[in-house]
Amino acid sequence: MNNTYTKIEHIGEAQAKYLTTLNQDKFFKLFPPNKDERKNYNDIYTQVQTYVNHHILNDFKGEEIVYKYPTRGYGRLCGTHKSCTCLQRMPRLVRAFLTQNIYHDYDMKCCHPTILYDLCKQHNLPTQYQHDFLINRHDILAKAGVNKNFINTQLNTDTASFSMRKEPRLHNLFNEWREVKSKLYNIYKEKGYVSKDSEENPISSLMCDVFYDLEDQHLRLATGDLTDADVLIYDGFLSKKDMSIN
Repeated sequence: MNNTYTKIEHIGEAQAKYLTTLNQDKFFKLFPPNKDERKNYNDIYTQVQTYVNHHILNDFKGEEIVYKYPTRGYGRLCGTHKSCTCLQRMPRLVRAFLTQNIYHDYDMKCCHPTILYDLCKQHNLPTQYQHDFLINRHDILAKAGVNKNFINTQLNTDTASFSMRKEPRLHNLFNEWREVKSKLYNIYKEKGYVSKDSEENPISSLMCDVFYDLEDQHLRLATGDLTDADVLIYDGFLSKKDMSIN
């Protein structure tokens, strides 16, 4: 398996040229950042503008993006470009605007919670509250007053918790997650995964590596070993092909 992959990204000419006319205030009014993106307002704006200008200077013939695995040689492929950003790394709303009518967008639905659920089934671990969450996710999130970013953050912490009174289904889900992740941690540590014991959440950090590896396997299966993926977006991809994927 290759450790490096090169893809050519394309964006819309009209959208790109319009974006260059926006100052920072107008940019963020059109593309409101999420909580994490607010920390890097200035960098996001500057990098996106630089990225777009590379396409303009190249007459929209496409920009080369090099994807590499992390140091351990497997897991998630991360893209690099001389502008310090690329479609994979930029905010979702900006990416959708720049690529409309060019690519089809494919995403692994509720990716890491689903992978964890599948692992639990494989190892005969409890799945009751995970199953309920995957079926009733939108209702649970709405009643709890949280979004998927909150869920992903909790999945990546060893001390996930939620008020029983506010939403018992989320409370029970997080309890189940803590239980099964601690058991899977021991299983996958024996398989060679290295625990980052210096980190605040060693169990979740090891499990995150497991999730990334399985995510990569699913992505390869869906795209013919990445052949049909024109742009890699972590737990999804963009393709010029209109594909039917189960």
